Amino acid sequence: MEEFSLERFYEKQSGKNIITEFHLQEFKRRNPELSDFLNSYEIKLSPIDFSHFESWTYWIISQQLNGRVADLLINRFRLLCGTVTPERVREIHLSEYKKIGISKSKSHYLYNIAQFHLEGKHITDFSNFTSEDIRQHYTQIKGIGPWTVNMFLIFNLGRLDVLAVNDLVVRKGIQQLYSLKEVPSVSQARQVCKKWGDLSTIGTLLSWEVMDS
Repeated sequence: MEEFSLERFYEKQSGKNIITEFHLQEFKRRNPELSDFLNSYEIKLSPIDFSHFESWTYWIISQQLNGRVADLLINRFRLLCGTVTPERVREIHLSEYKKIGISKSKSHYLYNIAQFHLEGKHITDFSNFTSEDIRQHYTQIKGIGPWTVNMFLIFNLGRLDVLAVNDLVVRKGIQQLYSLKEVPSVSQARQVCKKWGDLSTIGTLLSWEVMDS
């Protein structure tokens, strides 16, 4: 099995880059103060090719972890499961997850998303739902919050309207982009970035790039 890397998971180029020159120019038109930043970084997004269920499990495991630790745990998880399916995730005992370093709470969250799929409550055709609809639907599952759904919306569905300000790194990036004295709160970040609108994913990606550099 190919070794997993969260960094490559974020940036896995499995298809055509969906952020076009038109999108970038429109974002610059709305936010001219960010043009220099946009000219300094390559902003791309190609949705990843893992199954939706498998991706949900990876986002759950990677919650509040740095990339290296998340990589380690996800690779152990993949080896333990063999094939990552709802049935397989549910049949593995909690003690087995504990042995590979996955916390008790996240083990239950994995059970929760698996049960959600087994009961047929998951969305099968996301094209019929707005990003907010999807966020509301999945955050009813214990263990899946706005951050987890936002990662799925961006990197699995390729949604361009995701303002991922629940991510601290994004808010730190916003601080840099707008030369703010302090890291903005979630509500402050939403206000500052209001102009990003239906292209908010570009600003989110830019914020990550700024902090990564």
